Amino acid sequence: MRLGTGIIGGVEKFPEVMAGSVGNSTGSLNRNYAAPLPTGIVAGEMLVLIVSGPFDISASGWTRLFAVNYSSNGSFAVLTCFYKTATGLEGSSVPLTAVDPSIWATVAYRIKGARTIEAAASAGSVTNVANPPSLSPSWGSRKTLWIAAAATASPGSRSVTGAPSGYSSLAAATGSISTGATFSIGVAWRQLEAATEDPGTMALSASSVNVANTIAIRPK
Repeated sequence: MRLGTGIIGGVEKFPEVMAGSVGNSTGSLNRNYAAPLPTGIVAGEMLVLIVSGPFDISASGWTRLFAVNYSSNGSFAVLTCFYKTATGLEGSSVPLTAVDPSIWATVAYRIKGARTIEAAASAGSVTNVANPPSLSPSWGSRKTLWIAAAATASPGSRSVTGAPSGYSSLAAATGSISTGATFSIGVAWRQLEAATEDPGTMALSASSVNVANTIAIRPK
């Protein structure tokens, strides 16, 4: 038995998504937003928060894993990821603050049995699909939890409508303002023992500026 590694009796366990939550803003642009967190958070779990919104976001007590963007013809999509080890005292939401007013859309997970987290370089395009890039995490082939995420931005209504093949049910949200402009997010996950993962594409409701990324979470 190897204590503290997630390997019991020689069998390594996958990190497990225990619950998730989604959130979105509506009506007007705001510098501040309270992103909903999953219920039942237990101390020691890894919390992961993924945001479609402004580029320069702060979340007190959280570590930013990446903030990536893609722009074309005056429109830009931004995808940001934060994570932390839960204390169990987080409450129902996490306050987010940006330099500039924005639309917001968020997905959060609480994950059991996670040790560390890494991400790929992002991939952006103006198409009707988002394409999370290939990722080879530093720990090689382990029972890894993989997360594919995409963000879109549009002067009209757009949303992320499909997860990559082999991934769980899509968690998606769309924030909007009165002019009809939207920021959308879609996130899905899978458990796979592999050294490299290249998720398939994520379907969008229509062609739009988008940016996507891939996240890997190592087991304990």
